[in-house]
Amino acid sequence: MIQQLLNEKGVTDDLADGAIQPGTVTTSGLTAAAQRLLGNKESTAGAIEELTLSQALDLIGSAARGDLLFRGAAGWQRLAAGTSGQFLKTLGAGADPAWDTAGGGSGWELAGSWDQSIDGNKTNIDFTGLGGAQDILLIVRNVTQSVSGQVAARVSVDDGASFFSTSGNYVIPTTAGVESNSSAMLEFFTPGATAARTGAAMIQAANVNGSLKAGLNITSCANHRIFVGSTSPINAVRVYSSGDGTIGGAGGKIYCLVRR
Repeated sequence: MIQQLLNEKGVTDDLADGAIQPGTVTTSGLTAAAQRLLGNKESTAGAIEELTLSQALDLIGSAARGDLLFRGAAGWQRLAAGTSGQFLKTLGAGADPAWDTAGGGSGWELAGSWDQSIDGNKTNIDFTGLGGAQDILLIVRNVTQSVSGQVAARVSVDDGASFFSTSGNYVIPTTAGVESNSSAMLEFFTPGATAARTGAAMIQAANVNGSLKAGLNITSCANHRIFVGSTSPINAVRVYSSGDGTIGGAGGKIYCLVRR
């Protein structure tokens, strides 16, 4: 009896000293309630506990009633609930789903704006969250540049995480159909101006998956472009100065409108 007690004490001491090494514990002797996962739902390290599937899904963070779970580019993520009356719209393979408004497609809406008197001079002015937009219209008014160049626009298919900026991502077709490479989707007026200038340009069929998109300069027929860097839907645009300067100017404004 004494020897048995001594043996058991030795085992207890070994456990207290961290004698169990990685790989020595298996699940063969463990049990759990039906339809449960093992994990830790707290925000800090702690004891392992049994979790329901709902508790495990809540680990994605900031879950709220009406949210949906979908597979994004890097893993599972949450799509926050839309507004009343919207429907869930797929943008095709390789793109995230988005909420859209039923019966859309005819009316324009303001998606964002920049006002120099409020927002100050900017190197880049980005408009994101444009997923599902059939057409995108950009209007610039009284915009100046700190360095001589061109006020232009580039596009994104990952909601502004990156913008296509390499020469050859866009092409300029001549009236004879000959292509030349460009690093911008749109240009608003004649290059080289630093004084205040006004212009407008449009991207058509921006939400179509699997097709090239065209950029049409409304104020100058010589600046049409075709986006050839990707056939995924366009969901963000960036307005910038090709001279690597800032965009500004007293009274300078830029509007981004979409038609869904």
